[in-house]
Amino acid sequence: AGIDDGHIVIQDGRIEYPLPVVDDATAICNAPVEGAWERFEAIYRRRGRARLELHSRILAADGRDAVRFTGQYVLHK
Repeated sequence: AGIDDGHIVIQDGRIEYPLPVVDDATAICNAPVEGAWERFEAIYRRRGRARLELHSRILAADGRDAVRFTGQYVLHK
């Protein structure tokens, strides 16, 4: 998006550990839907601060979620 003047902080986070991670892990964080990203970018350019919620998962060897993290990230100037 060409944004290079901001700082990212985690404003809030929730984490769940439904399974133990005992082997190599794979972390996945899907990109937000296009409309959410466009809104985030427009708000940042207008106000100098914007917030985005991201959902990350760490998979167990069998593909099930071992860890789930939801974070509220803030980009500010």
